[in-house]
Amino acid sequence: MDGKEAAGGLAGHNEGTITNSWAGGKVTANRGPSHIVGGLVGRNAGAITNSYAAGEVSGAGPIVGGLSGSNTGIIQNSYAAAAVTGSNDVGGLAGINRGTITNCYATGQVPGKSRSGGLVGDNTNGTVSNSYYDKDTTGRSDTGKGTPKTTGEMKQLSTFAGWDFASVWYIHENNSCPRLRWEQETWPDYSGFHVALEIPGSKKVDEAFSLRITDAKGIFENSLNGDIKVTITSNQSGQVCNGTITFTGGDATVPITLNVSGEHHLTVEVDAVTNSQQVTVTVVAVLERIEIIKPPAKTQYFVGEALDLTGLVVAGIYNDSKTRELTITGANISGFDSSASAETQVITVTYEGKSATFTVAIKPDTEAPSAPANLRSTGKTTTSISLAWDQATDNAGVSHYEVEMKPDSGSWQQVAAPSGTAYTQTNLTPSTTYTFRVRAVDKAGNPSSWSAELMVSTGSSSSGGGGSSGSRDSSYNLQSPVWH
Repeated sequence: MDGKEAAGGLAGHNEGTITNSWAGGKVTANRGPSHIVGGLVGRNAGAITNSYAAGEVSGAGPIVGGLSGSNTGIIQNSYAAAAVTGSNDVGGLAGINRGTITNCYATGQVPGKSRSGGLVGDNTNGTVSNSYYDKDTTGRSDTGKGTPKTTGEMKQLSTFAGWDFASVWYIHENNSCPRLRWEQETWPDYSGFHVALEIPGSKKVDEAFSLRITDAKGIFENSLNGDIKVTITSNQSGQVCNGTITFTGGDATVPITLNVSGEHHLTVEVDAVTNSQQVTVTVVAVLERIEIIKPPAKTQYFVGEALDLTGLVVAGIYNDSKTRELTITGANISGFDSSASAETQVITVTYEGKSATFTVAIKPDTEAPSAPANLRSTGKTTTSISLAWDQATDNAGVSHYEVEMKPDSGSWQQVAAPSGTAYTQTNLTPSTTYTFRVRAVDKAGNPSSWSAELMVSTGSSSSGGGGSSGSRDSSYNLQSPVWH
């Protein structure tokens, strides 16, 4: 557009309202005494809101502005990205301002002479608030009629405090200056964050721990700072956090406590971030005490008997108000000693540092086992004899057996103490008769009477030494004189 006076890309003169409008291209007023030239409006006596101008604006005379040549009205929530040239009273947004400019900015080059500025050239009797210009691209550094900022600062949300970025403006942090939301139907959402346990691993019921939120960004990809509401919901416990947390550079620590054991899936929501995130934590209950629900079925013992835990029921009471039956083994038991009699003996059950007790009695055992019956020979060679006998009985249990042997014209001597009911005597002399007897001994050391004596002869060496073949196979029970 090329005009003489009051020239603008959209209107030469405005006394009404211009909103959600823009103009681009080249606007010039270079003929005659031309002045008052603006990228959108030449002379504004009305209102310009939510609008912008781009391209080039030039005039042969004074009063040239990137958005409006002169302003005696209102300019609000608008910007200019046009390169501006003129003689005097040249401004990146307005050449002369006698009205009000609020929440605006300019970025175009301003090579004017006197009374020129990055945002406004002449601001006599005018008001400029919350408005900025790029001092790097405009080539200006004036103050009092717009605040100078670096190109980097002009691309940061924090520069434009108080501006309406929810419904009027949009900015891509560190990538672009603010844009008007109506310029595009939709804008990218760069919001997001990461969340994890500050200290990995399982947690305890009612024990405070923290989640660490990192790299939290708003929809403009701006790092979150200051006090921001955080909501955390557990699939087991419901809402466990709903309060304000302080963020620094997108990072924050959120303390929480969970009072239910199990695997919790925590949904974390941060205001100014569109999508939530999840983190999983396993919470274990803390054992507070243990109780003996039922003592063992056996609480009366004889000296020498082993502890029997059959029937013992122990419960753990946890801080999640739940009671769980515990698995108890001998490793959890202390205090049992059946080596001597005791009217009352305290047995301690210990589980994860918690203890409970029950009592038993240890009685002296004076009852001897029954005598082993049916002592017999189960085989022999020229140098060995194998024996077997029936198991003896005892009120507290048999500990072992004692086997004694007497050769012809010899005396009794103990030759073995097996725990079972069989024994083989070796290193014997061929063709020799030996007499054997057996008795049982219980755990208290009480011996039974001796079994019936058994006479057995080893095989003859002339038989070749294998089994009883070739020799008379004979054994004789002295209480029942029958040859076997």
